[in-house]
Amino acid sequence: MPFDELQKCQYLLDLYWKMYSEYATQARQHETLRGTISTILVSVGAAIIAFHGNLLKPASVSSHTNEIIAVGIALVVLGVLGILLSYKHYERTRHCTTISCEFRHATDDILRGQGVNETLTEILRRGRTEHERKYPISSKWLRAYVLWATIFFLIAAAGVLITLHELLH
Repeated sequence: MPFDELQKCQYLLDLYWKMYSEYATQARQHETLRGTISTILVSVGAAIIAFHGNLLKPASVSSHTNEIIAVGIALVVLGVLGILLSYKHYERTRHCTTISCEFRHATDDILRGQGVNETLTEILRRGRTEHERKYPISSKWLRAYVLWATIFFLIAAAGVLITLHELLH
C-alpha cells in the first residue's frame, strides 16, 4: 500500500532524524574515545618519564645510556602515536558530523515543503552566531584538535630532547 504525501513526510522525517541521531552519537563516541585514549597515553608517558627520573638517580654507578635512549625513543613513539590517534578520531568525528548534517538538511527540505518557516539549520546558524559573539577568539582561533595534538607533540619533543641529551653527553 503506497504512502500518501503526509505519511511519506512523517516516515522520512522519522527516518532522517533517527539517522541524524545515530551519526551524532557516533561523533560523540569518537570524541569520548579520543579523550580516553589520550588519558591512557599521557599516563603511560608520565610513567616513562618517572622511569627516566629513576635512571638518573646517582645511586647507580653503571651507565644507563641505552635505557635512557630507549626512554627517549619510547616517548617519541608515544607522542607520534597520540598525534595520529587523536587526528584519526577527529577525522572520524568530522565524518559523522558531516553525514548527520546532510540528514539535517534533508529534514529541512521536508519541513520547508510543509510550510515550516524556520528550519533546523537556520536555528543552528542563529545559535552559532550567538556563540561566536560571546566567544569571538576561542570559537574562531582555538581548535580542540590542535590542542590535543600539542599535548602529544610535547611528549614527542621531550623524547627527542632526552635522546639528544644522552647522545651528546
